[in-house]
Amino acid sequence: MAVRKTGSRRIVVDGVTFRWRFPHRPTQDQKDGWPGVRLTVQPAKCDGALLVVVFPHRFLMGGPCGGWGKPVLPSEVARAIREALAAGWRADQRSEPFVWLVRGQAVGGWKSCGVVIEGRPIDVGGINPWAFPWVSLQQPPVELPHPAYPNQCHKMWLYEVEAAGKKIVFAAGELSPNVWGFYVPAEPPGSPDAAVRRA
Repeated sequence: MAVRKTGSRRIVVDGVTFRWRFPHRPTQDQKDGWPGVRLTVQPAKCDGALLVVVFPHRFLMGGPCGGWGKPVLPSEVARAIREALAAGWRADQRSEPFVWLVRGQAVGGWKSCGVVIEGRPIDVGGINPWAFPWVSLQQPPVELPHPAYPNQCHKMWLYEVEAAGKKIVFAAGELSPNVWGFYVPAEPPGSPDAAVRRA
């Protein structure tokens, strides 16, 4: 399936020309105001595998929550293309669509670190949280979307660990039995726009 030229945009990434576009019709979830914006990419000169780029925490500009929307920039599309190619997207070969989930986006002041089985290492603000005792911040939980399934929202509790002389604030919650999601503030603690700051 090729990206239609009508309504598509041209972008050159590392000397290769691609065309990208938003789907003609929004999904039902987008009509209902759920986050999640996707676009399709394909090389301009061949009918290779389609790349589907998903921004799981972005709101559709024309949807019910368009006031929270943020336009997708060409630089973000270029970065997603490079990341997808590095991850195995074969743009020059016909195959099933390749879906690339854009990670590391801020949601309500929080940025996803990923999902991990309990006890397995994960980078949360530069440390592995399982290696340190967690101290509850005694604050109400925040509701954040599942990093891979943005239509699912989960309660994340706020914690702090001390490592190498610095305090790391994060939000964590169990998404399913023994499977945890982690978020860190979108801005470093102590900055003017930090999501959580210690008094």
